[in-house]
Amino acid sequence: NYHIQDTGVSGYVLDTVGSEKITVFMNRILEIKTGDKAYVFRSDNEPIGEIEFYYMNETLYAREIISETAGDEKKSIQPFDRILVKIQ
Repeated sequence: NYHIQDTGVSGYVLDTVGSEKITVFMNRILEIKTGDKAYVFRSDNEPIGEIEFYYMNETLYAREIISETAGDEKKSIQPFDRILVKIQ
């Protein structure tokens, strides 16, 4: 959690079993609810995509939101990609 606070990101992707069950590690001070959305970045200026959070058995996961504008150059979400929660 210290690393997350030090970098200013909301969290990180830990594992990508599939686009419907992405394991994430989030800053504990954030109150993530089912349906909240976030951006995924590989580096500060390399956007990868968007995710939506949900809980399964009290564990937080995310699913990828497929953008119709992504096209053939869409990048896949990978472990250690950065997560930035959208402020609503």
